[in-house]
Amino acid sequence: MVHYSEREIAYGWCAGGRPSTLDSCARNWCQKGGGTDCRAVVRCGNGWGAIARPQAPARGISIVCGMSNAAAVRLYTLFQCTVAANTLCHVDVSFRGNGKRTSQDDNRAFERTFAIQTLLRTLSVPGAGALDGKYGPKTKAAIVKFQAMVGLPEDGQATDALLGALIEATGGQAHLVATMGDFFTEGWAKDHPIPAGYGYVKMVTTVPRRPFHEVIGDLPQDQRLARLSIMVRARDLPCATPAVGAERNGTVWTVRCRSRDYRIEQADNGQTTIRYHIGDEGRTPADSEVKATEDLLNELFVGTTLASMADDWIEEDQLKAYVEQIHARASATDLAACGEIEARIPALSGDAPPAVRLTGLYDAADRELRAYLEKQSDEAVTDRELIAILQRYSDCAFLARFEKRPWAALFNIMMLAEQVPFLGLYPSVILSSGELGVTDFKRVRLYAERAKDDPNPDADWSRKILPLFIDLSLK
Repeated sequence: MVHYSEREIAYGWCAGGRPSTLDSCARNWCQKGGGTDCRAVVRCGNGWGAIARPQAPARGISIVCGMSNAAAVRLYTLFQCTVAANTLCHVDVSFRGNGKRTSQDDNRAFERTFAIQTLLRTLSVPGAGALDGKYGPKTKAAIVKFQAMVGLPEDGQATDALLGALIEATGGQAHLVATMGDFFTEGWAKDHPIPAGYGYVKMVTTVPRRPFHEVIGDLPQDQRLARLSIMVRARDLPCATPAVGAERNGTVWTVRCRSRDYRIEQADNGQTTIRYHIGDEGRTPADSEVKATEDLLNELFVGTTLASMADDWIEEDQLKAYVEQIHARASATDLAACGEIEARIPALSGDAPPAVRLTGLYDAADRELRAYLEKQSDEAVTDRELIAILQRYSDCAFLARFEKRPWAALFNIMMLAEQVPFLGLYPSVILSSGELGVTDFKRVRLYAERAKDDPNPDADWSRKILPLFIDLSLK
């Protein structure tokens, strides 16, 4: 039995006795808690019960009874409270039908571990395990992986400090609130129904929902740069903490890291999107610019086998024929440029593990692209010059593959995928790195999402197969 007085948000509960005794017992405890209008709101029966309250400034109560175990009743009352208050909640008490209660330390550990598991899964941290509120080897291993990504001591402990870091890595508390709310309303409540009269929720005040871009904007600059950089690092992408700078454009935050820039946006449901940011891609080009550039790109790529390289991994005889075309067309200076570019990339030599070399290639591609963008901002780069650059990377990729230098081929394909998103070369990046025994699907996903955003009609096929690569990046 649970009595509640709304004005003071006071309650009292009793279990394990006759109904008439439980009623007066619960009323007495409610009054002792300061209640002036204590009334019975839930009759608990023989199952488990739990009572939760929201974090300040929200005020209210969530009560659930009649469930078969402690985990289910605590989750239900937490979900119910979170949805109603639009903020996180904490279990005040959980008890059995015989009157025995669980400790507050146990309640707190359960809800903290569940929140940590939820956020680890949101971030696609490998091996996060089940959402059960139980701290075990899988949860510990996933925590260690997250800590390594964001630069925290790798102790694997499910602490309040770790939960705070995960909340920052997902953009703030609103993300966890939205995720828990969706999880509850879109299935969990249906799978775990409670009998009529065994649940009660009443909020006196709630927390208004604020969009992500405004929440980030209200932070002091040092906290903003730290949070945004951790959001990037938690996706296993390079960015030192704190970030170098950050600017807002509408609902999107552009984060400047030492290695490269990213765009971060979060929807109302908590879904976060992080993409590479390239130069002034927010600028809308004139129609004449678009037409001229498309004509030049078609002049280069239509009728060649580059599209085949992305769509259907090229056969040896096709590769040989195209390399012969390159030698017939390109000058000695153009061919020598391949070696000059590759000589600048340490990851193309040495015997480091494949995963280390792949990270080095992505970092090198970032540096090369940044150098190009800086040149583009200092001096006008014509469309013809851009085409020449792209042609060089295309030729170098084919030559390297023909000469059995797969790491060099992969690097040049990365550069093409970065500079011309609508060509949809991210399948080639996966195929090339897959042959080398290592693939970073999260980095490829950023290429894919840039292709999705490109307005060029030639990006249609890239957009159609994007879901496949998003699925792969989440595994």
